[in-house]
Amino acid sequence: MDRRTFILAGSASLAASAAFAQPGPDYAGNFAGLSGGKLIALERQASSQQFRVRGMGYGGADMFYDVPGLASPVRFKPNTVPEFVVRAPQTMDPQAQIGFFRMVVGKNARRLHTMKVKPMGFGTKQNVAASVPFEASKYGKDFFRFKPTVELMPGEYALTSSSGMSANGATVSQAIFLFGVDPA
Repeated sequence: MDRRTFILAGSASLAASAAFAQPGPDYAGNFAGLSGGKLIALERQASSQQFRVRGMGYGGADMFYDVPGLASPVRFKPNTVPEFVVRAPQTMDPQAQIGFFRMVVGKNARRLHTMKVKPMGFGTKQNVAASVPFEASKYGKDFFRFKPTVELMPGEYALTSSSGMSANGATVSQAIFLFGVDPA
């Protein structure tokens, strides 16, 4: 084999391996939509967990994330099951590390309620009603592919990873990946 043939064969091999690589986000903890093998960039916002105390704490408190804007520019059609991909270590449990939520649209923002504390601190309640169940599987070497197991109603949705938590459990700025589902 002469030198030119060797170089051409090596280049073709590299191009073929790149063509068969699974598509996905470049960075760990980042999400993207997936349609027909092509990535769909989701809206990305940074938000921090906020607290609203009622009656100096005697009336309870709410914990939530607010994201500016009433609707995401990234839209999915109704009656479809969108698929998503996230770059993550293959040793993690996607059900424990990925958050898939339906958001509430307010006057000027989309809100993800995470917890309510009852008056005078007598009990807490996590907002499990906002959680969207999903199934996930390994996707290539560095990714998980997942989709909801229920039909998504029209509205606004958020995807998060647990990477927004610091070592002591305090929440730092959390990257939230957003999309919406249009009405029929």
